[in-house]
Amino acid sequence: MPVLPVWAVTNLSVRNNLPLHPGLFDLVVIDEASQCDIASALPLLVRGARALVIGDAKQLIHITSLRKNREQRIAERWGLTEEQKGTFSYVSRSCYDLASTRVKASPIFLDMHFRCPPGIIGFADTNFYGGKMEWCNNLRPPDGMRTVNWVDVKGASERGSSGNSWINQEEARAVAQLVVQRLPIYREQGLTVGIVTPFRAQAQLIQGILSRLADEDEFS
Repeated sequence: MPVLPVWAVTNLSVRNNLPLHPGLFDLVVIDEASQCDIASALPLLVRGARALVIGDAKQLIHITSLRKNREQRIAERWGLTEEQKGTFSYVSRSCYDLASTRVKASPIFLDMHFRCPPGIIGFADTNFYGGKMEWCNNLRPPDGMRTVNWVDVKGASERGSSGNSWINQEEARAVAQLVVQRLPIYREQGLTVGIVTPFRAQAQLIQGILSRLADEDEFS
């Protein structure tokens, strides 16, 4: 600690790196608190004499597989009141939600946005923040392209071959077809393509389709 006074850890890795001593740090900063569950944040808060909680009330909260009836049984086992059940709900409350009920002062709105180009942050600014944000990124899409495009695909999700992930056949084919259609434009302008999916099996499926199309010279 005297050598490295600032530590950055995840909620779940802190137990392997730092002892559970109350007030171990003068200040604990919890970033992305609106996507952080309360249970994993409590050990962090114990380690801090003060806390700075940073989050966004407009964001989706963390994803959990805990069912509400299971949570109800746990709350009853430990004698929580109805008010406590709502305040500390693992299913429906984030660390940011909890902090907002414990701090009387209004949150500080961080209105300068550097990450996204106007075509992306502009949507969120208009629909969620009342146009109060200052856009600090002036990047524009390449000629002939829009910043954001929406393609509606009518597909169904199913379990991957391992049973631990998910795939959507129609969506994978649609993604691959879009790459084939637009790759000449990307190449002409010296651009690269990234495909993002939350499921490993879907990523492997898309990779397989693109590899097959490459073998069939669909990318020429």
